[in-house]
Amino acid sequence: MEEINSRLEKIKEDLRLHRKWSDQQSSLEKEINEVKGKLDQLKRELQKENRDIDKLEGWTITGLLLTMTGKKEERLQKEKEEAVKAKIRVEEWELTLQELLQEEREVSSKLSDLGSPQARYELLLETKEQMIHDSSSPLSQLLFNLAEQSAEFKAQLKEVKEAEDAAAMALLKLDSAAASLESAGNWGMVDMVGGGLISSAAKRSKMDEAQRSLHEAQRYLKKLEKELADLNMESAQTLETSGFLNMTDLFFDNFFSDMMVQDKISRTVAGVGETRRELRSLSAKLEQNANKLAEEIE
Repeated sequence: MEEINSRLEKIKEDLRLHRKWSDQQSSLEKEINEVKGKLDQLKRELQKENRDIDKLEGWTITGLLLTMTGKKEERLQKEKEEAVKAKIRVEEWELTLQELLQEEREVSSKLSDLGSPQARYELLLETKEQMIHDSSSPLSQLLFNLAEQSAEFKAQLKEVKEAEDAAAMALLKLDSAAASLESAGNWGMVDMVGGGLISSAAKRSKMDEAQRSLHEAQRYLKKLEKELADLNMESAQTLETSGFLNMTDLFFDNFFSDMMVQDKISRTVAGVGETRRELRSLSAKLEQNANKLAEEIE
C-alpha cells in the first residue's frame, strides 16, 4: 500500500503539471497571436515614419516648402526622433515575441514528455481501491483518504513555492532597476547643469540598464500572475515599461527635454517602488500559505 501511495503521489504531481502546462500553452498561444498583431502594427508605423523621412529628404513639394519657410530641419529632426522611437518599440516587441515562442516550445516539450498522466492515475486508483476492498482492516479507507489529502496539500505547496520563486525573481530585477534609475537620475541632474557628453552618456547607459531590468521584471511578473491564477489568489499588477522607452534626450540637449527625461525617471521610480511594496506584501502572504500547508501535511 505504501508503494502505491508513493506512486499515486507522483502521478498527482504529474496531473497538476499537465493541467498547469496545458493552461499555459493555451494562454501562450493567445498571447503570441496578440503580440504578432501588435508587432505588425508597429512595423507599419515604422515604415510610415521612414517614408516621411524619405519625403522630407527628397525633392518633394512638402520638402521644398518647408525649406523655403526654414522649418525643414526642425520637421526632419522630429520625424527622425519618431522613427527611432518606433524602431525601439519594434525591437522591444520582437524580443517579447521571441521569449514567448521559446516559452511555448519549452511547455510543449514538457507536455510531450509527461504523456497522459490521467490514464495512469485512473489505472493505479483502481488497483488501490481493489486492495482496500480486499483488506480486512477498517482503517484502510481512512488511510486512503488521508493519503489523498496529503498528496493534494503537497501539490498546493509546490504551487505556492513556484509563486514565491517568481515573486523573488521579479523583486530582484526591480531592485536592480531601482538602483539603475537612481543612478540615471543623479547623472541627469549633472546633465541639466551642463555636465556635457560624459554625464549624458552615463545617464543613457543607466537608463538602458534599468530598461533591461524592467523588461525581465515584467516577464517574471507575468509568470507570477499565472502562478497566482493557479492558486486562485489576487493578481499582481504588471509594470508597464513601454513609456519608458521614449528617451527624448537622444535628440535634444536643451534644458526643457532634459527636464522631461528627469520627470520620466521620477515617475518610473515611483511605479517601481509601488510594485516592490506590493510584491513584498504578496511574498509575505505566500509564505504564510506555505507554512499553513506544511502544517496540514504534517
